[in-house]
Amino acid sequence: MIFLASLALRALPQRSRGVALGQRAPDFTLETLDGTPVTLSRLHGKVVFVNFWASWCHPCQEEMPGFEKFYTKHKSDQWALLAVNVEEKSARENVASFVKDRGYTFPVLLDPDGKVANEYSVTGIPVTFVVAPEGKVVHVLEGSIYDVEAELGKYLPGAEQGKK
Repeated sequence: MIFLASLALRALPQRSRGVALGQRAPDFTLETLDGTPVTLSRLHGKVVFVNFWASWCHPCQEEMPGFEKFYTKHKSDQWALLAVNVEEKSARENVASFVKDRGYTFPVLLDPDGKVANEYSVTGIPVTFVVAPEGKVVHVLEGSIYDVEAELGKYLPGAEQGKK
């Protein structure tokens, strides 16, 4: 497990800048598995969970069923989940197969060169950034999220304990 985490850290590009709590989340446009472009800034006014992951990452695999359950339970136009697959050069087919075989329905975006992960200073995966409706990063969860409902549910619109 430590070896895999070490590989995950080395696989990502050198950090160019960081994202501190309270800072505006770096904007990006990435394609979904079907080629549809998604731009973070177009989701302004919504809570956005940006999760960086890879199909070969065991901790990422462990948290994915929780994301699916959370996504289907709370599906709404007031928030978004963006699962950003990083650094898989032949990503489209491999990731599409991974997602389809497991029945995941949340949006999966492709960052095959790790450019967006670099903008977010991602040094290991999985990592999830919580972006508030005004576009600022309000929380970062590093590592696998074992209780997605508890960790992310407090940030959904109407959940008062998540508002800061």
